[in-house]
Amino acid sequence: MVAIIPIFIMLIVIGCVVGLAFKLAKTVNRSGWLPYSMRVRWAIGAYLAILIISMVISNVLPVKGLTELKKANSNVLDQESTSLYDAAIAGNINQYDQKFLLKSWDFKFKQQQLEITTNNDTSYNITFIVERKGQNDGHIEIGFYMTRSEVNGMDISKLVHPPGLEITGNRLRLANSSKNQLRLSQFSNVFTVKQFNGENFFGHESYSSEGQAILYLKVPQNLKIIKNSDLNLEYVK
Repeated sequence: MVAIIPIFIMLIVIGCVVGLAFKLAKTVNRSGWLPYSMRVRWAIGAYLAILIISMVISNVLPVKGLTELKKANSNVLDQESTSLYDAAIAGNINQYDQKFLLKSWDFKFKQQQLEITTNNDTSYNITFIVERKGQNDGHIEIGFYMTRSEVNGMDISKLVHPPGLEITGNRLRLANSSKNQLRLSQFSNVFTVKQFNGENFFGHESYSSEGQAILYLKVPQNLKIIKNSDLNLEYVK
């Protein structure tokens, strides 16, 4: 029912334009030309009608693959990232908001040491935080936490996926998740409005902010950790 309403609005607008055309047609003089003032009104009226009809049609026709994004507050996102890191480094990450836990793993592990590596194409900016358990239980528990990300003030967190993770022998390897192609569309004011509100005439400045990404590892007490020199690895205080 809601989708039918814009169609009725479009029909009403078209009807008004047609009615205006008939009305103006009656004012044509004998030479077959409209008076100048009428031609100006007709041109403006047709332009406005086209704008309204285009707006209605754009709302009626579905866009394939469209995902509505919510607005993001940069200050709130920064606070979330700081709070997540503080909770992780203090060993209290389980008490933090679990909506930021994107994926968890539990590996049986009997080796004496663990080497942590990443694939060459890994683009995640991840902080590895290690918590040693009170016993050697032969299990490595891992959680991938990530706070919200934004692009041009829009929350894109729902489009972010956790990385791939596997243990082979005594090596833990981190890899990128499948790539997503993101096309972002935003409305912009027309030139006549921009000249009064101070907006840039030549388009928007784009910016992005990636959320805090943490791979939190709970490892057996006596497990030796060997890491790649490029990795940012810290231990719970």
